[in-house]
Amino acid sequence: MRTKKPDVKLENGASRSHRALQYELLPKAGVDRVVERLMLGAGIHGAHNWKQGGPEFVAETRRHMVAHLLNYLEGDTSDDHLGALLCNGFFLAHFESKQEKA
Repeated sequence: MRTKKPDVKLENGASRSHRALQYELLPKAGVDRVVERLMLGAGIHGAHNWKQGGPEFVAETRRHMVAHLLNYLEGDTSDDHLGALLCNGFFLAHFESKQEKA
């Protein structure tokens, strides 16, 4: 087993291997909207269905994202377009990190 040297020294002499991302900076309202959208999708398509992904899913996600953006900008309140926009952005970030680009 490899021993890792601490990279970050904290107050009172404590140390960590690195600084973690500051998730507390995320606005709760935005996170809530994404989770609500994921729950809606889970009820329709099944939980974690989106993780099956693939290039066609990524391309479709982009189209949905643009459609929701345009509806949001038009002031359409028939759906939570901002929540859908954020959720689709999360999907794209996930697949981009996995290099599944259309």
